[in-house]
Order: sequence, then C-alpha cells, then structure tokens
Amino acid sequence: MTVPSLEDMDEELVAACHRWLNDGLPATVPSELKDKNDLIPISVDIDDDVAAVAVLRWWEGPPERPASAPRLPRPIIEVRGFCLVNNSWKITSGGVGSIVDDYPLPERPSVAELGTYLQWQGGGSLYAGDIVPDTDLYIHDARLRASAQVSELQVGSRRLTVPAHGYLVVAWSSKHPDPTVDALAMDGAALTSLDLGQMPGASRHHRP
Repeated sequence: MTVPSLEDMDEELVAACHRWLNDGLPATVPSELKDKNDLIPISVDIDDDVAAVAVLRWWEGPPERPASAPRLPRPIIEVRGFCLVNNSWKITSGGVGSIVDDYPLPERPSVAELGTYLQWQGGGSLYAGDIVPDTDLYIHDARLRASAQVSELQVGSRRLTVPAHGYLVVAWSSKHPDPTVDALAMDGAALTSLDLGQMPGASRHHRP
C-alpha cells in the first residue's frame, strides 16, 4: 500500500474539501481506504460563514518519531475548519484527528450497542483569526456518532442526514452560542438532545 506524503496529502485534502463544500457529499462512500482512494468524506457541516469537514485518511504517526521507528499507517478521521472569505472557502491552519478503531467503517450500531442514541466523541476549536483579519474568530467542532435509530440531526435551523456509518461533525462559529443538537427518528420524533457547550472537553472560545 502506498501512503501519500504529508505535503501531497495536504494538497489533495484541501482540494477535496473544497469540492465537498461546494458540491456536497456523494450519496454513498466506501467503507475502507484503498490505494486509489486515499481520502473518504465522512461529514460536512456549514454554519453560515464557517464550516467543518471530516475526512477518513491514512496517518503515519507524529513527525517527531525517531527515523528508525516504523511508520505504520493507521486510519484516522481528521477534521478541518474553513471560513468563507470573499465567497471562497479558506482553510484554517492545523486540524484535529482521532484514530478509527472500528475499521473498515461498519454500519452504524444500534442504540443498545452504542449505549445511547447520539454519542459525543470529542470536540475542539480551530483558530481562524489569521484568515479573517481583525477578528479573534474560532471555528468550533463536535464529533458525534449516531445510532441506527437516528435518521437526522437538527442543529438550529439546519438538518444533517445521518450517513450509513453514523459519524458526523457539527460546526459553529465563536460568534454564536454553543448549539443544542437534537437526534431525530425517521418520523421526525426527537429521541435525545446534546447541549454541545456542556460536553466534556468542549471549547469555551467565544467573542465578547
């Protein structure tokens, strides 16, 4: 298996994220990475002028590892933040990612298997003040896993369709309060809610 270099991967990643932000995600995605498919879109969320894109990709380990150490590629879900500047999506510096233990991506689990309808799997903040001048803007993200009983997520006025694997990312700007996410069944009934500002490790970066 050939794993792209960091430089090549970042360039390909940014181009792919722009495509998914502008054109939307494909209806279905593969469950595992192949030589010819080194990037798999997991989830996209756009909140006005900020967005987050979650991507399944290969990770070779931290760059500071000794040269003699084996660099075994592992699948991670990486989240990148974007701001809309002059009608163009600009990527923030850096990103956050977590290793995927349940791989290849299975169908989303039942509520009994997951232990809840909607599971918090982490969150963070990406600084965007360097690409939006004269601001102290952060892009917040929440990484969630939905059970098989959940059809959509309601986040403010927008609805996110739950993909087959159940992984989703929710984005919001530090200009706005932390949102509440409602998990909805196929008939629209509310199953559970998560106040993202109250989740463990949730960011508290907000503009005054």
